[in-house]
Amino acid sequence: MEATSSSDGRCLYPQTKRIKQFILQSLLTILSLNIYAAPTATFFENRTTINTITNFPIPINNTSMFMSFVANTPTFMTERVSPSAQRRQDIVWFAESHTGWGLQYSLGSSSIDDGFDCSGFVRYVLNYFDYKASRSSSNQFKEGTSIPVALARKGDLVFFGGKNNVSHVAMVVSNDDKGLVVVHSTCSRGVIKENITESAYWKPKLKDKAVNIIGL
Repeated sequence: MEATSSSDGRCLYPQTKRIKQFILQSLLTILSLNIYAAPTATFFENRTTINTITNFPIPINNTSMFMSFVANTPTFMTERVSPSAQRRQDIVWFAESHTGWGLQYSLGSSSIDDGFDCSGFVRYVLNYFDYKASRSSSNQFKEGTSIPVALARKGDLVFFGGKNNVSHVAMVVSNDDKGLVVVHSTCSRGVIKENITESAYWKPKLKDKAVNIIGL
């Protein structure tokens, strides 16, 4: 089983050791200063400039989708995208940048210093881009624009739970013939990216309804 739950469906996880979290945060800060000291990041011969990356509080994981894209995409394949699509991609890149650094689950927290619970992580990511979201997954389920899960796009929210409750939320990274990939804060593994379609634990709990809070 993915995690231990209380009778009302909430995730339970032991308190994170603050000294471990302090060391991690210090490391992230040092790496941020080293990697993003330049005012812009320029890639390829056509000088495609991505300004939003320099504003991220921690460096993007070097195994993330963004770094793979930068390393492997030749100049002639770089495509222009609409402002709304770029906005959604920026939000997803930011969310993904928090994976792979050992950020742990922390019940009731939406702080990078202490770790995140599921709704706290989603709220933290959206708030960074000036989108407002409630503190609990059950309230986030009622916000924004309701859409079928099949139509959920990058940055939209998907939810999990029993027949009559919502106990978990995740942010969509991609939703195509390869499956539904999300970023979320889980009880046992912290902030991770995973394909929900391939998860025996999460797939049966996925709600039919998704939510678009971004609005684009």
